[in-house]
Amino acid sequence: MENISYWHVSAYAFTQIKDTRLWNDRLRMFLAFFDVKGTILLSTEGINIALSLHPQGLIALKAWLKSFPLTRSIKLKCTTATQHCFSRLTVKIKPHIIPFPCKSSNEKRYITPEELDNDFDNCMLLDVRNDYEYRVGTFKNAQHLNIRHFTDLPEKLRKTPQAWKKKKVVVFCTGGIRCEKVAPLMDSLGFENVYQLEGGIVEYLRASRNNHWQGECFTFDRRVSLTTRLAQGSHIMCFSCRAPLSPSDQRSLNYKQNQHCPYCAQKLRRTSQPQAPLNARRATS
Repeated sequence: MENISYWHVSAYAFTQIKDTRLWNDRLRMFLAFFDVKGTILLSTEGINIALSLHPQGLIALKAWLKSFPLTRSIKLKCTTATQHCFSRLTVKIKPHIIPFPCKSSNEKRYITPEELDNDFDNCMLLDVRNDYEYRVGTFKNAQHLNIRHFTDLPEKLRKTPQAWKKKKVVVFCTGGIRCEKVAPLMDSLGFENVYQLEGGIVEYLRASRNNHWQGECFTFDRRVSLTTRLAQGSHIMCFSCRAPLSPSDQRSLNYKQNQHCPYCAQKLRRTSQPQAPLNARRATS
């Protein structure tokens, strides 16, 4: 651990927190003693953690979380970083730690990375992340519903082929938290055999040396992406539209550092196209 500059830590727990203000104060007081940056969301439905901190801070955080019954069983997903992954520390009380029109269920069916590898050809993989995350990397033959925002997913799921509802469907996201709400929704929509990838993509990449993952894994922090060995990847973030950019995107003629990328250049072209005069538009309407 001595050779690691920073740890990136993510974790969540869907558990009833009656006094969110008390937990807000507790966390702020504890974290004030350490060089910690990132975001912690608190809600009556649970806690969601994404932080970067020094190795000593990680040791203290683990011990602190274990000192409370409410957070004792939280599983921290840790990956390395060469610098802070976030610009500041924020602790917020929110209505939900994941805004989604479905509650997390106690009836969960998980599939481990090893189990997925052993039964990969019999599973239908469903990527429930956003389109820009999917573009960075995903599982071989995974289905994606072309969503820009996670809250668009319910409507897309209602329009999926009826045949999908009979398949063994494995839903996955970066760390697993989004799937905690997607899986119950799919159950309610008539999907008969839905599993959640335990630990999400990060734990799959940590546990598996198989070749089912293709590309890199998008991260919501300064690293932008992770390789299959959980090192910082090759993507950067567009200065303008914040899209993740691969090395080939960065070589595009439509990429200008600190100005625009191929994705926002397309939007600029669409919005800058001259419109027909008002009289002409009326004549064709």
